[in-house]
Amino acid sequence: MDFARDLSKKRVETHLDDAAGKLGCSKEEAKNFLLALRIEYGIPDRVTLRSQQIVHTVGDALEAANITDVDAADAWDSVVNLVASKSRDLDNRDFSSIDLASPSALDADDLMSAKIARRTIRRDDVLEVLSAPLNDTENQYPIASNLWMREPSATFIGRSETLQEINEYCREESQSNPAIALLGMSGVGKSELLAQYAWKHAGLYKFVWWVRADSWNSAATDLADLAERLGLPAPDSDGELRQLKQYFLHNRGLILLDGAVTDPSVVRFIPKVSSTRFLISSLDQSWATHMPVIHIDPLAEEEANELLASVLSDITDEKLAILNQALKGLPLALKQAAGYISVSGIPIEAYSEMVHDRASELLRRSAPPEHVGLTAALSITIERLQADYPHALELLWVLSFLAPHGFPTDLFTIEIPLRENRGLGQESSPNGAVEIEQIAAVELEGVSESAVQLLSVFRDHLGLFDAVAELQKFSLVEAQRGGISCHALTQAVVRQSLTEAEKQSAIEAGTCLLNKVANLSPFDSRYWPHYRHMMPHFEALIGYLVSRHSLPSNTLFFYSAISLSLGAYGAKEASLSYAEKAVSAADDLSNISVDTIVFVRILLIDSLTHVDRWEEALRIADESFLLGNDGELDAFSVGTLHTKKAAVLHLQGRLEEAMAEFDKAHAYIDSDLNPEGASSLQRAVKANKANLRRESGDAQGAIADFKELIAGYPEGASRNGLATLYSNLCLSYLDATQFGEALIASKKAIDIDLEILDGFHADAARDWNNTGLALLELDNPDMAASAFEACLRIHERISNRMSTVYLIGRMNLGRAQMAQNDFAAARKTLEGTLEGQESLLGPSHRDVAATLANLSVVYSAIRLFGDAAAAAHRAIKIDMEVYGNGHPELMPDYNNMASAMMFLGNFRAALKWLNKAYDIAVQHFGNGNVRVGMCLEKIALCKYNNGQFDEGVSAIREAMEIFEVGLGAQHAETRACRSFLAQMVQGKYPLDLAVW
Repeated sequence: MDFARDLSKKRVETHLDDAAGKLGCSKEEAKNFLLALRIEYGIPDRVTLRSQQIVHTVGDALEAANITDVDAADAWDSVVNLVASKSRDLDNRDFSSIDLASPSALDADDLMSAKIARRTIRRDDVLEVLSAPLNDTENQYPIASNLWMREPSATFIGRSETLQEINEYCREESQSNPAIALLGMSGVGKSELLAQYAWKHAGLYKFVWWVRADSWNSAATDLADLAERLGLPAPDSDGELRQLKQYFLHNRGLILLDGAVTDPSVVRFIPKVSSTRFLISSLDQSWATHMPVIHIDPLAEEEANELLASVLSDITDEKLAILNQALKGLPLALKQAAGYISVSGIPIEAYSEMVHDRASELLRRSAPPEHVGLTAALSITIERLQADYPHALELLWVLSFLAPHGFPTDLFTIEIPLRENRGLGQESSPNGAVEIEQIAAVELEGVSESAVQLLSVFRDHLGLFDAVAELQKFSLVEAQRGGISCHALTQAVVRQSLTEAEKQSAIEAGTCLLNKVANLSPFDSRYWPHYRHMMPHFEALIGYLVSRHSLPSNTLFFYSAISLSLGAYGAKEASLSYAEKAVSAADDLSNISVDTIVFVRILLIDSLTHVDRWEEALRIADESFLLGNDGELDAFSVGTLHTKKAAVLHLQGRLEEAMAEFDKAHAYIDSDLNPEGASSLQRAVKANKANLRRESGDAQGAIADFKELIAGYPEGASRNGLATLYSNLCLSYLDATQFGEALIASKKAIDIDLEILDGFHADAARDWNNTGLALLELDNPDMAASAFEACLRIHERISNRMSTVYLIGRMNLGRAQMAQNDFAAARKTLEGTLEGQESLLGPSHRDVAATLANLSVVYSAIRLFGDAAAAAHRAIKIDMEVYGNGHPELMPDYNNMASAMMFLGNFRAALKWLNKAYDIAVQHFGNGNVRVGMCLEKIALCKYNNGQFDEGVSAIREAMEIFEVGLGAQHAETRACRSFLAQMVQGKYPLDLAVW
């Protein structure tokens, strides 16, 4: 007991000599080892005491067991790893399905029994770990696990050969054929086999993840959670799916795809080569064309009898055999029959006869013969529930129209005030967003009285827990940490037993419950996990709503809320899918306003914009304007449409057209009769116009606009809106060459970003990019590169890889690598960026021109002067087309072209381009601006090398004065300029351009 007490309190020093001697290791290693044995702080529990026995008897025990080929220290390590794995319970140490279903119904003995059952170590367990190689038993524990979603049954019987076959397959070192499917009829125990294997062998894997795979959207939702835990982007596009597969290729994990359909997206997700193993359970026999399969049959008679005997005591084998004969060895049917007999006390012969008679009747009605036993048993149980436990039966009705996986019982008892936690209506929402919520709420006011009464019963915690407990007694549901689950086959049989009125009542009740989730703001990151967890339930219920043409307003509400939530946390393709469904649902409704139709179309425009389908977004916007030709569309909605169209035009580089659209938006919003509701959108329009002003060359005007917006920003308004204003202020300072002020503004934006999701969101990526730009201009390329890398990591994590903003960040990383003089890395980064931009944006986009301009500099640095000139010339052509003659964006293009000409020795041609750049710099930034100095520096070099020595010296002195004032005496540009001046004064000819 002293050892256990000391261990539980981390006092192990007095035991170090003894442990180090027995382990054959240093005292420090022994200390770490003993501390690893500590299971529960302050509690000397049975696991610790068992560990003590192993520690003090290991040598004698091995000898007594005649195990001579295992080193004592290795045996120690293996067995203690086994002990630790038993105690940890995979991220959920107090896990108990009964406990989590109904905490108030448990007493201390029940809880202790559940824990002991989970943590019991059997002789076979010890022999197995001793016989395995040590590197297999070195349990590092999964860095990510969600096995709490599916606890294995405590009454699992048999299947040892099947589990061994799964284990052998998964232990294969080969990366080829990483997946295996368990196929069989519903209720035969496929999911249970997955759970049994995963819980027993999770320690062999880096991560273990349970995926609800009855649709691709459901699977993608669970995989997005895994990706987030692993620091990877969610698999929302082919590129992100490839990245996840790449991680699987090099990391040994376990993915459990439960109830997987052979949807093309699900099939594509499973790689052909991988270190990660994929276990699939499915009814679909077509999986056999994609991978090896194990066919799962009903239990043999001996195993079936053993399963029944584990629940029913004092029953002879003959009677058990009679019951099993009626139920055909189907585990789900056996458990439910045993539950019924245990609760009712009915003699087993009488129950068997009831099942036989009911089965005969079902067969006459052409019921599937393989499930007739279960159907018969369930029909008997349903009749009993109807007679004695009607509320439990009503709960089962509702669960039958939701997904089989854990449904959170909290939804029955909580109430969400619609106006406090609005789902679609935000401060700047058009009328259509509010109307969708309102018509959905009104529609629910008209549900049947039976649905209202059903929900009222379960609004009380005790009523709900009583119903769950009754269903558990009959083995109809399982209650786990994620909620209550009901087997898909049980759901199907229950649905078949309902009248049309009962079906409608259950569907209406389910809709009322999910309406609560849809009223959680999809823009609030606190609720994203709720939407993810509920995705399978939304999909299941929507399927019934659509097929029955029931509650269409709520169907529209669900589509809209799901689209917004998916878009908010980066699942862009899935968001687009639901936006398209929302548009179709709105078109089918006759009782909604034009504002609502336009709002749903705005969702579609946003979704199309996010996946860079700009032309389609513009087409939808133009079509939406036509809906308001009769004056039915309110000014706020028209203004929002103009804003969305302007945003797309801005992304396309059509700046004048974008500014015109923002002007229209401003005019419509100002004319709205509700100025308070329009204030947020007014700020957004003003900010966008200021941005366009900046991009058109008026940086100082943009600075003034953004300062005014920040100063007048409401205290209670969105914090990320304020961060966006600081971000745009930073960009304006950068354009005005006020680099210190730019860094301060970006720092303020990042401080706000870190308040939200720990800084892992798109706004934070934007602001890290801006910080990198400021640091680059302040001659700190190492910190700039780190900032750009932080930006890219965030984009990759939130599924923005290969988007336009990701590629801009990658281009800027290339610029930082140039400043670090790592031109080989810069070339690789920029050429990869250019390829991505041309594929995504086309060959004539302004972002392509920016990357070409930077590539021109890299090519010059590595003496590929012809390539440098070609890249610069192409950038000039693009920017001339996008911006027009004399625009500031042309200035770096002209400079790059001049640099290439200078390195080729053609100083006369270089001067032609430099004079163009100089005229733009003076016109837009003034004579003392750093950009003017950069032009003067190159002009000086060209004139000096062209034999115009005095003019060259005069120009370099002027550039030097500008740099010392604008950048400081120690800036790299200032130092280079000083070196050129020294060479000219010394009369050196030709000049050494390597310094530059």
